[in-house]
Amino acid sequence: MSVTPVTDPEPPQVFPPTLREVMLRPRWIALLAFSLVVAGALAWLGQWQLGRAVDTSPPEPGMTENVQPLGDVVQPGAYLPEPLVGQRVRVSGTWVPSDFIVISSRFNHDVQGYWVTGQLRISGTAEPTSVAVATGWSPTLEAATAAAVALQAAAEADPSAVIEVTGRLISDEGPAVPPAGSDPQTLTRMSPAMLLGRWHDIDDLRVYRPYIASQTAIGPLEPIASPDPRRTFARELAQHLLRGRVGRLRRFRALPLVPPRSRRVGERSRRSGRRAGRGRLDRVIAEPGDRYLSCR
Repeated sequence: MSVTPVTDPEPPQVFPPTLREVMLRPRWIALLAFSLVVAGALAWLGQWQLGRAVDTSPPEPGMTENVQPLGDVVQPGAYLPEPLVGQRVRVSGTWVPSDFIVISSRFNHDVQGYWVTGQLRISGTAEPTSVAVATGWSPTLEAATAAAVALQAAAEADPSAVIEVTGRLISDEGPAVPPAGSDPQTLTRMSPAMLLGRWHDIDDLRVYRPYIASQTAIGPLEPIASPDPRRTFARELAQHLLRGRVGRLRRFRALPLVPPRSRRVGERSRRSGRRAGRGRLDRVIAEPGDRYLSCR
């Protein structure tokens, strides 16, 4: 009689979980939800950053030439927005007699000289409020000092005299250390923050961060040259290009806009520049009447 050997049953075969089973696990569903929230937040932040970077309502050309009340442009203690730098403003107030201060290293039409500045206490404000005003320019320190003394004497003679000032609103230039060997009290920057440290009667005083460069000379001084900053920049850039200094702009081979009649010249110049291994702008080519420039 034969005996059949007893064998253990084979263990059940275990298969690895499918992708669907893995994706339906609670922790992976929670991770997916978290990733979607993070992606949505990053997309919103990108839109916010783009909206802040792109100016959708730039100021109209020439807007800074329209005279505006100072209080409508900026508030005391606030920074001046970049589009409003150079805005012409008007304000009225009285001078603080003892606060006419000379600023050095001031240029009028490329001539170095001095400014005389004063503290104008603005009229009609609920709290004491002042703005720094550059009253005029002088070619010599002696003349500037004499003008400051004359302005102080006039203000002391009639402290309640209301002065109306019209000029350009310009941002604080920031503090600076006096040149080596000079008087420690020398000021070379027009900075209302630094002037505030030398002004008098400043208890509970509100001060504008930018200053005003008066368009007309106040006292025995010459007017300050303060043209429209945007037109000045455009003119200086054109002069810079026409003088051939664009060779410093090494990242560019040619300006993007070329008039039709000089496009061929520009193309030949760029091809010859590549053959010669040159990667810079050497000379400006401009024909009379052209509005744009081609360079090689």
